[in-house]
Amino acid sequence: MPVVSDIGRPVAFQGLVLPGMKFVSAHASSLASGNIDLYTVPAGRKAICIGYTFTQNSAATDTIYLEVKIGGAYYRLESDVSISTNSYVQRAVTCPVLAAAQVVAVNIATGGATSGCWVNMVEFDANSSFKSSQVVAPVSGDNTVYTCPTGYNACVISGPLLEAIAGLGFINQSGGSRSIRWHNVPSAGSAATNNIIRDTTAVSNSTVNMNNPAGATRQASGDFWVINLSADAASSLVFINVMETPN
Repeated sequence: MPVVSDIGRPVAFQGLVLPGMKFVSAHASSLASGNIDLYTVPAGRKAICIGYTFTQNSAATDTIYLEVKIGGAYYRLESDVSISTNSYVQRAVTCPVLAAAQVVAVNIATGGATSGCWVNMVEFDANSSFKSSQVVAPVSGDNTVYTCPTGYNACVISGPLLEAIAGLGFINQSGGSRSIRWHNVPSAGSAATNNIIRDTTAVSNSTVNMNNPAGATRQASGDFWVINLSADAASSLVFINVMETPN
């Protein structure tokens, strides 16, 4: 599947300084049904998906959703998207910052010889401080998703700092609804009512809950983010997109 650079190598995107940054586009056509890998992050690089186009040039309808593959497992980035006959969709997505060997893919219900998909990526050097902290299969109760390291401060990166990107994500593939709650916890503290950032929200199965934490985005060394779940969420993913800077 070809990957081509659209432009040169600017040093910033949406106000973020990203070393070695470039835009790349990955394309595949005549797609079969199921999970179709489209783009793999190269060695020494990170990447984030900012959107995609899917075409279906036939008399058939289809259902798709974009996804990421982390540790060999697929996690959807959106709810099901319906494609009408002889049409296309163009969509922005919220994506975790992906590390080398992680994959962007599309899940297709039917597919066929007349289908095609393009994903638009922002790719940059692996030594960038823009990163994603991820928890696979979070459990019932409190789950620590990210802790700001000693000697650093951190900022959750989300809209309006980065359009179409939510800083806090929960992808529910558990098989049932889960209630979640987000806490921004001071160093040496614990998740409590006085540090709730997003109060209890029900998230249906096979859906994605994204949040922009607005003014509560900054953290000092030792501060940490917690997501509380009403029950175990096997086959699910939690992520936070952050940028760290030295104190």
